[in-house]
Amino acid sequence: MSDPIVPPEMDFVLDDRSVPRLLQELAEYSRALPSVTQDGTDTWETVLFGPEHERDAVLRTLAQLAAGSERADGQLPIAQTVVLAMLKLLDTPRRLINQLPEQLRDLYYRDYLGMLERVAQPDRVMLSAVLEDACPELVMKAGLAFDGGQDSEGTARVYRLDQTWTVNHSRCTDLRWCTGSQKARVARVLFDEAAGQAWPIGGVRLFAPVPQSILPEPSPDEDRPVRAARIVTLVQLDLPGDRTLPELVVTFADNIDSSKLHAEVSAGDHWVGSKDSQPDPKDSKKITFSFEQADLEPAAASKLDGLTTSVPVVRLSLTDGGAVPGVQTISFIAPKAGAVTYTSNAFEQSVQLPFGYARQASPPYDGDELYLGIRSIEPDQLLSLHWQLRSPQQLAFDECSYLAQDAQDGHWELLDDALIDGTNGWRTSGVWSLSWPHDALDTAQIESPLQRRMPPGRYWLRVRVKSPAREPSQAVSMPVYPWVRGLHTNALSATLAEPQTIDAAHFKQPLPAGTIVATVDSVDGLQRVLQPWPSAGGRAAETRAAWIARVSARLRHRERALTDWDIGRLLRDYYPGIRDLHLAESRMARAMQHRARQTIVLMPHASANDNDDALRPAFSQAHLNEMRDWLAQRASPWLQITCCNPDYVPVQVRWSITFAPGISRALGNQQIQQALHTHYLAWSTSDVSVSLIGQPLAYHEMMRVIQACDVVQHVDSLTLNGREDSVDAADTEVLVPVFASPEYAQVKLAFHREQLAGAYWQRAVIYGNGRNHVEVACVIPKKLTFAGAGQIDIEDQKVFLYDCDTGKRLDAQGSPAGPSCTNQTGQYCLPVQVASKRDILPTKDDLWSLHRYIQADQTVGRYRIGVGADVPLSDGRTYKLRSHEAGLELGLQVLPKVDYAAPENWVINTLPPVPLAVATDAQVSVELGTYVLQANTLLVGPAQLTLMPTLPTVLTSQELSKAWGTAIKMLSDEAPHAITVSDDAIHCWWVGPESSEPSNSGPPESPIKRYGIKQGATIEIPLGENRQSISFGDTDIVFSPVPCRQPMQWLTIYGLHIRSKQTDLAISGGIESYPMGTLDTGVPVAHVTDSYGNEGTVHLAIQRDRPELKHKCAQTLDGHSDNC
Repeated sequence: MSDPIVPPEMDFVLDDRSVPRLLQELAEYSRALPSVTQDGTDTWETVLFGPEHERDAVLRTLAQLAAGSERADGQLPIAQTVVLAMLKLLDTPRRLINQLPEQLRDLYYRDYLGMLERVAQPDRVMLSAVLEDACPELVMKAGLAFDGGQDSEGTARVYRLDQTWTVNHSRCTDLRWCTGSQKARVARVLFDEAAGQAWPIGGVRLFAPVPQSILPEPSPDEDRPVRAARIVTLVQLDLPGDRTLPELVVTFADNIDSSKLHAEVSAGDHWVGSKDSQPDPKDSKKITFSFEQADLEPAAASKLDGLTTSVPVVRLSLTDGGAVPGVQTISFIAPKAGAVTYTSNAFEQSVQLPFGYARQASPPYDGDELYLGIRSIEPDQLLSLHWQLRSPQQLAFDECSYLAQDAQDGHWELLDDALIDGTNGWRTSGVWSLSWPHDALDTAQIESPLQRRMPPGRYWLRVRVKSPAREPSQAVSMPVYPWVRGLHTNALSATLAEPQTIDAAHFKQPLPAGTIVATVDSVDGLQRVLQPWPSAGGRAAETRAAWIARVSARLRHRERALTDWDIGRLLRDYYPGIRDLHLAESRMARAMQHRARQTIVLMPHASANDNDDALRPAFSQAHLNEMRDWLAQRASPWLQITCCNPDYVPVQVRWSITFAPGISRALGNQQIQQALHTHYLAWSTSDVSVSLIGQPLAYHEMMRVIQACDVVQHVDSLTLNGREDSVDAADTEVLVPVFASPEYAQVKLAFHREQLAGAYWQRAVIYGNGRNHVEVACVIPKKLTFAGAGQIDIEDQKVFLYDCDTGKRLDAQGSPAGPSCTNQTGQYCLPVQVASKRDILPTKDDLWSLHRYIQADQTVGRYRIGVGADVPLSDGRTYKLRSHEAGLELGLQVLPKVDYAAPENWVINTLPPVPLAVATDAQVSVELGTYVLQANTLLVGPAQLTLMPTLPTVLTSQELSKAWGTAIKMLSDEAPHAITVSDDAIHCWWVGPESSEPSNSGPPESPIKRYGIKQGATIEIPLGENRQSISFGDTDIVFSPVPCRQPMQWLTIYGLHIRSKQTDLAISGGIESYPMGTLDTGVPVAHVTDSYGNEGTVHLAIQRDRPELKHKCAQTLDGHSDNC
């Protein structure tokens, strides 16, 4: 996007003529003047500048003297001296004229519009105070000065406290969480001061799984499944001498599946598991466990899953993670005591929680839970906990609570409004402040370790939050929770004082962490000050050039997004984190297509990236929606704006090079890869502004980059995606070069759809309805050659598809978290939408050509699919072949299942009512209402809808007469599909028949149907003990349904509205609604399907006086009910 505004450093000068130019113009002017003498021998040019042969030298001398008088020798002629004096006199008015634009600009910008340069904006810094041991609490008043050192000019940088804070000795000692569904939860400990587990270097993404590690030892913060086990103490199980326990008999309170039951006995620092469990044939609640004699050495638990006891314990659990019922009795044989049986009163039992134990399990929570450990804080002291975050969006907390005291093992008490959240739901870095409650519980106060819900020695806070739903346009790799860089208690916020006195160079970089270590004046009780992170938010005073550019742009767009330039400039000013911005369609293209939609593709800077992938930076959907909504307020209300992330398309780069003498191939390839990374991918680690969206990858430019490397003697070949040609990008794409290893040379991957010309594609769209498949074709060599391992075979059964972002395989079962994959499709494969054509995949004898089928159920989002294989090597290692490492991946977007039964997807169009002819002696008036059920056009995608009418059971006139006490006779004995009664009318409803296309010749396929009421029909209405009869007269009341012109997307409903002509008689008096089974839940009208496997049944709710669309859960279509 070009910017026609004149750069501010280029001054607008009215008179820009130089002294040599003025002298030349004066010489030309004097030449045109009349001669000085009558004979014409002397001219003014000769008088002022001498003879013609000396003129150029005189002009150069005068220009030099005008620039400075140092070279003057006092020999200059008087006439030329006058010329220099005239030039000097003209210099002042020329400067005044040249100042006119600036004065006019100041007059308009400053005096008239009132737009001034922005003053310096001070930066803010987060500090943490550490007190001396003898000082329990300290009040630090607002304005307290902290020493920030000096700027480059030697000026002292003083930061002053923003508000009064009370600090104490509190500190955060633990961070742990529990996440997952109710049936499969995992727990993770990130930070545990007591256990010596330090805060993760660089921070952590909340509720993220542990990254896969190549180390043989598990990570100290590994995810572990949460087991709803039951713990039972056994006093007599600490056996001296012979440690034998052949059997353990447990009687449960409820029946339990013994095949899933497992028992473990504590043996110091480890568990000894049972080898078998057998139920009692007479009592299924009684289970006998047997143990290996040599393995069992019962002993008290010692730091065993956070549990330390004085007696041995037994842990009972189910393999599926379910809850274990309570234990009533437990029996075993002790060497000295013999057979021993204990009832529940003789032993202690509890339920294992994610991080502790309790008498009873808490109600399951289907969300994520965060636990914070706090130490060294007293009741009524202020906890000020700072969160340093990089967050993709704001979250809504379900619950914030603390562990409180009670008569048993504690409980979680809600904080409600006591917690002041300065992070705005983890949206930005900020402070949580809380006056510490009196009844907060440190579980060390509980004597029994089996009743401690959380580890002892600290207080606990708990936050419950549910992950927001993912939008279909969002990549599944986009996190929804923030990245936490750190937590600090006793947080203080200070701001730079007098920023106008500080050198502008200070604002170019934030104040480095650790710069502030003390206050300017000593404070009693304060030991030191910590500055964990750099400052933020500072900005130097606006220069005049920047001010002119900003005001000029402001006057051009006027805060209105009318043109493409306006959109780009407004968004960049509003959100400085934008690296590149591209409008997928220009305003001219939109106007030619009569479209009112604009797609804006946005690429963030590395510092504003919301995901964890440096090569695929993206904004979260919340940030995209925020920018869209902000821009929509400044654009035309008819313009539909969409903000999206670019599609990152990997490009395989391969080369064959002859290196310079003495350069090894490994070193040479490394140097070339580094050069290409520096040239093409430097943006991945910096905030440099560069245009990338829609830009091609030029072949000859990459060739020049490689040839410029010192290690290269000759480039034998270079290919991009297998071709010696440039690669073009679409308007929404960013090309990312990937430097592939040699073993990936023959690996190919593509979506396959034979129905389309060009059967291989890189991107596909399916629906998450469990029925919409997409076929994946992949080619992989049967043999691979590895350095040092020789040639190895790859079995086709070992080849699989996987999610490139998570590394998880796509299995046949699938899950709500992602798509599934099978080796064969069902009876049919529904069509899918595909894009980005790929080359035909090769078929050779030495290649496996495999086909897999992907579908999704109950999931949405964008996925990156790759092909992989785990290849065992001769030395026992396993080589993991992953295609995305070589730029081979497919883009799959899963759209939400279309619910065609939802009422908002349909519209009822009401046609004008038509009075029907009745007999002159008829006591009723009949009106025909026609209602057209129409599918919302926004739902109709590339596949056409199929609308199949479904009719309820036809009612006979005898059934009507029995139910209503009437003698209504329907034509051809075809009763209405539903009957309702309003205050003044009876309504008979028919669903129009399925129409067929009329033929141009020959008889119709079926006779025209006629609906209505036969002549002579009457309605008997009970009025107290009497009955009032209303006659329809001696004429048939009939109508014929009109076939729909678009039967695939329309359906017609007909209603006969019958009203009495007797104004003093209410038809509904004493009549109840017809007891039709489908009447309460809605009459099924049509079954709808599309070509992608989405379907639903449309219902028509009969609400006594008008039809309305209705969902199966009785949700009415309020938006269109009034039309009926």
